[in-house]
Amino acid sequence: MHAYNDALHFGDYVRAVGWAQKFAQANREVMMRNVIEAAKKVIAKPFQTMSRGEAKRRFTLDDHRLATEGVECRKDSRVIDERLDVAERSTKPRREPVDMSG
Repeated sequence: MHAYNDALHFGDYVRAVGWAQKFAQANREVMMRNVIEAAKKVIAKPFQTMSRGEAKRRFTLDDHRLATEGVECRKDSRVIDERLDVAERSTKPRREPVDMSG
């Protein structure tokens, strides 16, 4: 009897999961639009948005290095930098933060 009840409700489960995934996607799209609009209000330099694939086709790592030279990103101690292995992380020199207040 238990397997029969599970089979009866499986379709409901699949529909609910599908609904939740669609809701999450719509929510991410709204949040991203809000982030972009807020960023446009506080970033003086004009910018455009594009897909990750388009960005990879249009820009090189050297382009990125030049564009972000002098930018300091602070990370939570629980965040691991994907580009560095453990040995590099412990010996990487720290840059002084850039004073953006003036």
